[in-house]
Amino acid sequence: MAASTTHAEAQARYRAGDLIAAKALFESALADDPQHWASRHDLGFLLRQLGDRAGADHHVRASIALSPDRAVGWTTAGLLNGDAGSFRQARRSIDRARLIAPAEPTSLIARADLASDDECAGFAGELAATLRRPDLPVRLR
Repeated sequence: MAASTTHAEAQARYRAGDLIAAKALFESALADDPQHWASRHDLGFLLRQLGDRAGADHHVRASIALSPDRAVGWTTAGLLNGDAGSFRQARRSIDRARLIAPAEPTSLIARADLASDDECAGFAGELAATLRRPDLPVRLR
């Protein structure tokens, strides 16, 4: 099976809540194509949820190396940095994601989560404006 097909099945298993099957399918996609950045990132994201921070960090950083122009990798790297208590590095990673995709709400939410008290009002206003955009996909509203 091609990596992209296996990746799609892994995402479906993930959305259905079958995290163990999703993990196995992401790993299978990477066995077929170790350069498949989406499988690499999504496996890292899933490993974070499963509590495997080292594995998550490895796969997310590898996905960034494969495709540094994808904001989602930088956002997830920021979340991992925040989990580890490296808040300055977390902010840098998420700010990088926001430079790549300024209108993407996921990185804005992640950055707002790391904001200091005096930054919160500004991020809340920016997030509210972003979520009202008519071109935003319905799944994000």
